Amino acid sequence: MGGKKKQVQDQRQGKAGKSKTIERTPEPNVTDMRIQWDATLLDHAVSSDDSCAWTWAVEPHQLQEALQFLSALPQKTWGELESERTGGRDRHRKHHQQDVASLCREAQDRLYQHLGDDSPDTLFRFRYNGTGRIWGIRDRALFQILWLDTEHQVYPTERG
Repeated sequence: MGGKKKQVQDQRQGKAGKSKTIERTPEPNVTDMRIQWDATLLDHAVSSDDSCAWTWAVEPHQLQEALQFLSALPQKTWGELESERTGGRDRHRKHHQQDVASLCREAQDRLYQHLGDDSPDTLFRFRYNGTGRIWGIRDRALFQILWLDTEHQVYPTERG
């Protein structure tokens, strides 16, 4: 993560009419950045009464497990996280982007209802236990939490 300094020519002229050479630190690669998260986009409107199969109205132990997972994230870089795998012989990425078009219809509708025209084409999801997922929007090193999906219903699979 240490920044090598790169010399670039500044296009402005100095007092003597000469180009200035300035040093800039290149922007770090996102895989080297520590994971950050926030809850500013949290979808508070999903509830157990809603048509969503996922909700924030969960048992205390379920919320505690998700929060413990989230609290450990800033200790990792995105590169470390993206290298984590799950599964037996058919190992696949544990945490990954997911096209919104592949989500269940209720999740697609809920996302548009929540974010409107600002809805992204992809979401990112963390797997925090066997069926538990935390869904949100990834913007470089920042993960913005949307939903807690304790039963793997936002993107159901035959195994989930």
